Amino acid sequence: MKRLIEDKLYIQLSDIDYLMNNYEIIPDYICDILSAYIMNISEDIEDDDFIYFTNKRFINYFNELDYIIDYDEYKDLSVASIADIVEKLNTEINQLELIYKNIKDSIRKDILIGRHDDLDKKAKDLTKLARYKQGKINFYIPGEEYHKSKTLKRIKYILTRKKED
Repeated sequence: MKRLIEDKLYIQLSDIDYLMNNYEIIPDYICDILSAYIMNISEDIEDDDFIYFTNKRFINYFNELDYIIDYDEYKDLSVASIADIVEKLNTEINQLELIYKNIKDSIRKDILIGRHDDLDKKAKDLTKLARYKQGKINFYIPGEEYHKSKTLKRIKYILTRKKED
């Protein structure tokens, strides 16, 4: 997930990891910026944590990557609306899988695999955002109030009731 606030692009570490592991051709300037920044980050950072960048070229590059969801594009949607988008993405993923089975050209197969993986990532991240909106999972989104997980509250409540019984 990414979010642009003023002149800072916040991006989740998991998205940078996806880019680095799934794309062989990454512009040198992106690798240089990432190297300079990432090498100085604490090892305690989690996959869902956001880091930010201010380099304009970097921001433009990441804003063009449509498989990394932009929080501001989806934040006002209902969970049901997000679920509808995920369903459409999954339909497209299934169509790509059918096309893939009938293609013999390895280059075209590689392109389809890449598109498939990008759509799958986007669908999973949107599902994660829906779970966040429901309070079932918890992570910090820059510019938003941090809220505790309803799942954790529910488990604590159940455990408290079991102790009382």
